Amino acid sequence: MKNAETRNEESRAYNKSEKGRAAQKLRDAIRQGKITRQPCEVCGESEAQGHHTDYSKPYDVKWLCAQHHREEHLFEPWQNELRRAGYEGGFELSELIEACEKWFYGVSTDREGRWMALSYPKRRPREIHKSGEGSSPSEAVARLWLALNKKI
Repeated sequence: MKNAETRNEESRAYNKSEKGRAAQKLRDAIRQGKITRQPCEVCGESEAQGHHTDYSKPYDVKWLCAQHHREEHLFEPWQNELRRAGYEGGFELSELIEACEKWFYGVSTDREGRWMALSYPKRRPREIHKSGEGSSPSEAVARLWLALNKKI
């Protein structure tokens, strides 16, 4: 268990960090009535928290309930997109490929090194086109799933 001095040191360090300063500026703006707390952008829960995607913009936040805020930190953004679009499978590459069923053709990289997931169009099975793009094969296939399910 941490002693009081250790907790105080950690608290001071957090308050001096960019993250801590952004959180404090947001709390002050809410308290002063400059910003109004919004409901969760995912489920509509009224008790939402501000989630910073960029601490240099302390007033630019996504409003998320405690559960969705926790998930935002646990998962990659593309994983959250999938989950919120109704995907119920796992995030391993093999599971994502399986979820794309018969439309999946393969993954490769483009000239800039971005991963692409390739699929057969539904009407012309001999043609191949790029349906997903991401920074990893898993993200590319996830974006393919979103495209095939018309979520993007």
